[in-house]
Amino acid sequence: MILKDSTNMSDFLNEYRSRVANKAKNAKEVEKKRAEQAFKSYLDNTPTSQKVQITDVDEPFISKKTKKVLAAITDVTNNDKSVLDEKNLFVERNVNMDVGCYVKFDNQTWLIIFEEHQPLGVKKQYIMKKCNNYITLKYRGNLVQIPVSIENLTMYSDGIADDVYMSYMDSKKQIGYGNNYITRTIGEGFRILLTHETAYKVTHINDFEYKGLIKSLVLQTQILVGDETDIFLANNIGYFNNLSPEKRVEEPKDIKGEILGENKLLLGEESEFIFETKNKEHEFEWILEEDYIFNIIENNGNKVTVVATTNPKYIGKKAVLKIKEKKTEEIIDKIELILRG
Repeated sequence: MILKDSTNMSDFLNEYRSRVANKAKNAKEVEKKRAEQAFKSYLDNTPTSQKVQITDVDEPFISKKTKKVLAAITDVTNNDKSVLDEKNLFVERNVNMDVGCYVKFDNQTWLIIFEEHQPLGVKKQYIMKKCNNYITLKYRGNLVQIPVSIENLTMYSDGIADDVYMSYMDSKKQIGYGNNYITRTIGEGFRILLTHETAYKVTHINDFEYKGLIKSLVLQTQILVGDETDIFLANNIGYFNNLSPEKRVEEPKDIKGEILGENKLLLGEESEFIFETKNKEHEFEWILEEDYIFNIIENNGNKVTVVATTNPKYIGKKAVLKIKEKKTEEIIDKIELILRG
């Protein structure tokens, strides 16, 4: 009996020590922190883990500025012929990404198409699908290539429709891509070129099934005068001219500028950041990731004041401060903040 009581007391003390060591309020938090530590150890040691580029939410494509993230990538269980190009992706829970973001893996671009919700919330798990083509758009006077995942919907026909006097192509496809400030300019009636000889018109847009992901149905149409087939850029003058007055907007001017300010802050220190730009007529909004490390205390258009936490356990941690144009929601510039001791 004494041995049993002492054993119970020992178990209680061990649990208490573990809880205090992990700065947890109860046993449930202890288990959650253990799960977080186990996942970090998994990321550091598994052979399937590597650093890959992943776009932020609303970032339209991968570029040299796109962040690199440590991620574990595995095959989707029970792959069949329809999902051979799908992979599981695991990252830490504080990574800025969501459905509709792009991943650069194995020299290919992949689209995040689904999120597996986690009961403990200690990590993020997604399913990504390999992009097999791209669409070319013109935005702010520049050519932009958006990676897309295309599925053929012409299952039981040869893609040719017969009329009384002639036959014409009518193949149908579903195109998946990220929902961002560039792709939101695509509407029903918008034309795209998928090859040098094939044009398609958007007939339906599904942007409500998964937040961050757009699935468009397209129908094959004829090549028009003005289609620049050598660079896959479709002529959409008719599309823009037919927009209703409330949807018709002027081509936005290119916004150029840079965030200036001291990005290395001490505990409790304040720092002011200014977005230097000649485009004073635009409205801007500041966004701060990892707001448990830094906080915005004053926001005045192209100026913002940030204060660092006083908690020493976050020394060495980093956060990202971004500025976006309110109307288009385009991220114009960003700067990395570092907490120093």
